[in-house]
Amino acid sequence: KALHYLQKKLFDIKKPERIFLLVGYGHTALIKAAREKNIESIELQHGIIDNYHPGYSFPHADKGSLEYFPDKLYIWDDYWRDMCELPIAEKDIEVFGFEHLNRAKEKYKNSRKKANQIIVISQGTIGPKLADIIYENIDDLKDYNIIYKLHPGEYDRWKTYTSLVKLSEYGNVRIIDNNANPLYKLLSESYYLIGLYSTAIVESLHFDCKVILVDLPGIEYMTKLIEAGRVKLLKKSSRIIDILYN
Repeated sequence: KALHYLQKKLFDIKKPERIFLLVGYGHTALIKAAREKNIESIELQHGIIDNYHPGYSFPHADKGSLEYFPDKLYIWDDYWRDMCELPIAEKDIEVFGFEHLNRAKEKYKNSRKKANQIIVISQGTIGPKLADIIYENIDDLKDYNIIYKLHPGEYDRWKTYTSLVKLSEYGNVRIIDNNANPLYKLLSESYYLIGLYSTAIVESLHFDCKVILVDLPGIEYMTKLIEAGRVKLLKKSSRIIDILYN
């Protein structure tokens, strides 16, 4: 309530016509204050939007009825329009594009794919389990270079992942635990990608990566990608090498 009061005071001084937000559900006081001052609020898509995301999926809400949801949502492309029941009218969902990604595609358009390079996209939620799966398959992957890209939140704790510490001892495994290596550069050079539900997986499709998703909790986020045939699913009884060969 205090922040809401201060936001309105700020708007009285600055008098903006519209506000652009990243992660709208982190700015409830601002959105409410803007609406009361007839200032348009627009959220830019920052990650995956789907039926399981409590920040976007409101299947029982009337369109435009939510007090703290932005007036408009700018999405990367039409694919995201139907991923869940957004609480705003169709006219307020606009395709704006993903300019950062587009610039990166242009920057790395001449990168050569390394046919034997696999990039593994880790996440804090499934880090140890993902490392276990890669380690269980490592003997089959001796002819592949593995780039193990950690999430920034894992940089200072990956050595608690027993399997990842073991993987780091293999000559064909490279652990990326800093920001010195641009993600998009790594995607542009990698032929295969293994992950679960990171936004980087969707981004990797723009770099023509062959995507393999592991069957771990959270795979439901990627249901539509799987159903569309854009990715392969590594089931618990499967081997990574079998999918690579096929």
